[in-house]
Amino acid sequence: NRSLVVAVPALAPTLDGVVGGGLTLEAFEMNANLQAGLVRNPYIAGTTPNTAVQDFNTYVGYLAEFYDVSPDGLTYTFHLRPGLMSPLGNAITADDVLWSFERKWNTPTYSNTVWKSGFVGPEAISKVDDRTVAFTLTSAGFGLTFLGLLANLQGHIYDSTALKQHATSEDPYALEWAKANGGWGLGPYHVTSQTPDQEMVLTANPNYAYGAPAIGQVTLRVVGDAGTRASLVASGDVDIAEGTRPTDQA
Repeated sequence: NRSLVVAVPALAPTLDGVVGGGLTLEAFEMNANLQAGLVRNPYIAGTTPNTAVQDFNTYVGYLAEFYDVSPDGLTYTFHLRPGLMSPLGNAITADDVLWSFERKWNTPTYSNTVWKSGFVGPEAISKVDDRTVAFTLTSAGFGLTFLGLLANLQGHIYDSTALKQHATSEDPYALEWAKANGGWGLGPYHVTSQTPDQEMVLTANPNYAYGAPAIGQVTLRVVGDAGTRASLVASGDVDIAEGTRPTDQA
């Protein structure tokens, strides 16, 4: 498999967005690579050649193969992909969806207020069968906001089997363990090793909903100076540099 080495200004301080991490480039990068929700905004061709952007006006299935909406606009039913598994090989079912929202709502640092104008929380989610979950809204007008929350930082689904294995009586949702350990998210990659403030290795998720990524491994290497990051690209010592200045790009 192909691999990439990326020079980055910094690493995300936590792998678990539920317990913080801030609205930083590093945090967004971790969320996009390590996590997945029931739906997502599809990628489309960008105006610059050979680039892709997301269409934030459209929602397609992600962990869910598809979803349907009741005629009154109050019930959204999601049908999970068959054979869905985490990077660790644990089966992902409707129970993981319910537990993920329970974990969110019971984590003090999670901002559940963004949902409250149309969705009350875990008690409004029902398991239809192992592959089907239904969310009931209090307002049909909340539908687009609801899909937007599911598709982005607020709607990630977790491997509850992995997290429960590392839960304790003091930390029933394995918040401390999840900060520094990968494999429980369902995104295209999972973290397989890291040295704080120096390097992080992301390995492709063989069970990813859209198929195993073409890039098998991504190494994020911390290089604090923007000019040095650009020089490393020019010399071929890294493949990509993030956070470069216009003068360095030129």
